[in-house]
Amino acid sequence: MKRIAPTHFGVFEDPDWHISQVESSLKATENWMETVMPEDPPIEVLREKFALWIESESSKLEMDAQVKKDYDLANPLGMSADGLQRYWRKNRLAT
Repeated sequence: MKRIAPTHFGVFEDPDWHISQVESSLKATENWMETVMPEDPPIEVLREKFALWIESESSKLEMDAQVKKDYDLANPLGMSADGLQRYWRKNRLAT
């Protein structure tokens, strides 16, 4: 039997679905970054824009409030925005 155990979220019996969702989310994030990051917004602005985008994506997925809290506890949005900015500046602007 195949299983997946993502950090902080338990064990699931449907790894193919989870991996597909991660790939889809990464592509959506890349598309979002390509729209927002060329403006090189200040980090405070980027955090706000990222939080709004994540809220929109969460609503599309009909994610309940507890799951949103769990995600934010495991990986706070501000930290994610900071990491996305570092990645963009290091890898995208350098090329």
